[in-house]
Amino acid sequence: MNLYSKSTNETISNILDHYYLKFKEKYIVGILNEGKISNEEELYIKLVLVPQNTDIGRTWLKENLTCNVENNIHNVITRYNYNYKFIYGLSPILIGNHNIVLTDQDNNNTISAIYNESKKINKPRAVYFEDSNIYVYHKLIREYIPVDGFTNEFDLYIEVDYKKTIDLDENLHTINCEEKIDNGFVNYYYCKSMIESNKTLFRLLFTHKFDYSKLPILQEAKIDNDIKVVSLENNVIRPLDKTNYNDDINAGFVVFSKECINILHKHFYFYDLKLIPKNNSVEGILYDYLDDCIVFWEGEFNKLPEEIIEQIKKYNLSNKTEGIISPAMFKWQLQASWNYFEELLPNMQLANIISENDLDLAIDMNLDFLPPNTEKEYSEFIIKVLKITNKSIKDLRLIENKEILLNNIINLNYRFSSKKELFNNYQGFCNLLVRVLKYE
Repeated sequence: MNLYSKSTNETISNILDHYYLKFKEKYIVGILNEGKISNEEELYIKLVLVPQNTDIGRTWLKENLTCNVENNIHNVITRYNYNYKFIYGLSPILIGNHNIVLTDQDNNNTISAIYNESKKINKPRAVYFEDSNIYVYHKLIREYIPVDGFTNEFDLYIEVDYKKTIDLDENLHTINCEEKIDNGFVNYYYCKSMIESNKTLFRLLFTHKFDYSKLPILQEAKIDNDIKVVSLENNVIRPLDKTNYNDDINAGFVVFSKECINILHKHFYFYDLKLIPKNNSVEGILYDYLDDCIVFWEGEFNKLPEEIIEQIKKYNLSNKTEGIISPAMFKWQLQASWNYFEELLPNMQLANIISENDLDLAIDMNLDFLPPNTEKEYSEFIIKVLKITNKSIKDLRLIENKEILLNNIINLNYRFSSKKELFNNYQGFCNLLVRVLKYE
């Protein structure tokens, strides 16, 4: 990549074009921290909020990631001392907005925040960290810019720090320029490279007003034709209705292949017929776990955060219209019967019992009922579930050889011959513990 041009204005234009191309659907870049984008180029870009009608007489209006309110200029992304470590988060001026809700730490880099738009159940992530870059949900910014700027308060500016090493040119070393430009201010200079004696370093700092015309993503998304729904009434395939949040009218099912499980598992624990959020930035969701697919009611699916929907939509099945509701879900949701327990698989029966009695403890221990894939996962599951239910192996009253087998499984001294054997043993253990808990 080469953003540099002998024309400073052209270099600025190249950098801005590069920045705008990094936007993702529904997200703008709060920090573009690419570091070295080639052997000779480095680039860092951040967003700042500047009071409207401010005369921009210098560049780099705000030190990186600072949270102070000097001059009423704010970094969109700031750094917080959070849980004894420094991590990234939204500016307090944006968090103060009533639509932003802070949640638990999302990962090692970013404070989790959700955008809770009025009268909407869908709660997309307000800010997220990916590949050293930080993305901000555009509607959060949009609240302040209904037409052509931050209404009555702020304008949004891009601040850029760009470095480029070029062939040595002593004639350039006298250039050190600060000047106003259209929609901003620039400072650039050339000097001899301290690292490579045969090179000249070009350093460019500039502050430039955000160009809202570069944001076609600000247009409201219409009906989602990418995701197909199986109508409950007649099994006809139709597009997703994003306005359906309760399935009272024209209910349907959204069917996915099981490849979506790994993505869902990053955000949810799998219990009986519910996905329970790992943090409170998302809601509990009804789901159906079948032999070959995962199924959501349309209204429940629309409650998923948009970034999760974007990740799993490629696994949406449009050719599966039969066998997409389990006996338990059918009895519970379509026959309005609470006597659906016996229709659940044993692991879901156990999940139901634990969620009703010890859910907080189970979540604290990261207990999950997604069938294990390895002996280690199975061993950890057994240890956790026995501790939560306050049961010992002796309480299960196994015959001697079964007790020895269970101990070997826990101690990782047994290897299953196939995934099917592991699955059957897992379901058998769950069934046994359910009977002990129900009939003790």
